[in-house]
Amino acid sequence: MRGGLLGLRDGISVVGPILTSVGAGASVGIEAAVTQVGATLASLFGQAQRLPRSEMRILVGSGAAAAIGAAYGAPLAGALYAFELILGEYSTRMLASVGLAAVAGSAMSSAALGHGSTFQFPPISQVDGTSFLVAVLVGSLCALLGIATMVLTSECERGLRRLLKSPLSRFAAGAAVLAGLAVAAPGVLGSGHAGIVDTVGGRIVGTAALGLLFAKIGAASISLGVGFRGGLFSASLLIGALTGSVVAYGSSLVPSLPQLDSSLCIAIGMASAGASIIGSPLAMIFLVLETGASLDATAAVAVGAIVASFLTGRLFGYSFATWRFQLRGLGIEGGRDVSRFSALSIRSLVRPPKQTLDAEAGIEEVLRAVSVAGSRGTAVKGRDGRFIGLIDPDLVEIASVERSLPVVATDLICNPPVNVSEFASLAEILDLFRKDDRATVAVIDSIDSRKLIGCVRARDAYASAAHVPD
Repeated sequence: MRGGLLGLRDGISVVGPILTSVGAGASVGIEAAVTQVGATLASLFGQAQRLPRSEMRILVGSGAAAAIGAAYGAPLAGALYAFELILGEYSTRMLASVGLAAVAGSAMSSAALGHGSTFQFPPISQVDGTSFLVAVLVGSLCALLGIATMVLTSECERGLRRLLKSPLSRFAAGAAVLAGLAVAAPGVLGSGHAGIVDTVGGRIVGTAALGLLFAKIGAASISLGVGFRGGLFSASLLIGALTGSVVAYGSSLVPSLPQLDSSLCIAIGMASAGASIIGSPLAMIFLVLETGASLDATAAVAVGAIVASFLTGRLFGYSFATWRFQLRGLGIEGGRDVSRFSALSIRSLVRPPKQTLDAEAGIEEVLRAVSVAGSRGTAVKGRDGRFIGLIDPDLVEIASVERSLPVVATDLICNPPVNVSEFASLAEILDLFRKDDRATVAVIDSIDSRKLIGCVRARDAYASAAHVPD
């Protein structure tokens, strides 16, 4: 969003809570902290050298690539992670910086820690035509489980916010549930790397793998839903590994089916679940291959990841990161460049509100209007026809629980009201959306503040910014 400008406060604000969450046992991944450290250090170096904006973006991508390369000893996966998620594009101009950074990170990590393959896969049998059918099956299952994980995380967050108003009470409730899950399945706690190693090594199989699979999905959803910080990178790998293990075990229970290679199923599952949830199929394919899977499995692993990515895009449309953007009203679909827009006006983005209500409209009328308007906005006007404010969907959701209360439209407007002038720039309104976390703002007349010009949606503003040339 800011052309690769990250500050020390940015890094601390992300890394500190993630380390605390993982250290406390929350079922979240530490990779978000790792990549934030790499990206922030790279950005600080670039700012010290006064590099131009285009070079800063590449430098930040290089820092993230080096971090993933160091964390897993997988330089190709690190480089592809930066291209697919951070930069959102690939060009030969970026290849040298990003690729060398990923190799350097992996080499430095190997020299310091002396580790070889991250996951020790048993030998994988020769890939044949049946293996590709298995890849399609495992990839399809991982896509469905990936979608379920992302949706469940969002529903947990919404449900807990509705039931428990205090953040502290949500943390306490989440910790209690996680403790209960951990008693039955200790593998749900933390990032899950130990669980991946045990699954790959054949020590978690059968019903134990099936139980841990659903427990991990639930624990990760609850952890993120209550407010613990972290990501689903390592969780997606564990979910995929367990899915592959369950499929291989299930084949042994059907007499008419040949016994499937457990190692191959697990490798396909890891890449497929990662492609579905993280949204970077190439990076996940090479991550699995570089961290221990046999190169003979390349084609089958690729097929599984491609199927999972395709089905997730068709059935759901988002990866975990872009889904979270959408929930917050940010209509962006990846790390593509948002360029220089401080001089651009928002006039082309202004649309009339979808619905308009009288100030004394009751809760039932408000509910109908909001359900129709969505993010286009519902305006409230007084008896004189002057604009009062926009309806706040969060207040409406609270009021809908007790419909018998004497609530009218004026009680449900955004407070304090956030309005912008028709002459505001695109950069100003984007900054407002980042700070205020709302889906729509009202645009008012620069002279008469009670005259409504229209509304601007966050998704339109971000989409417009994404298409501004550099």
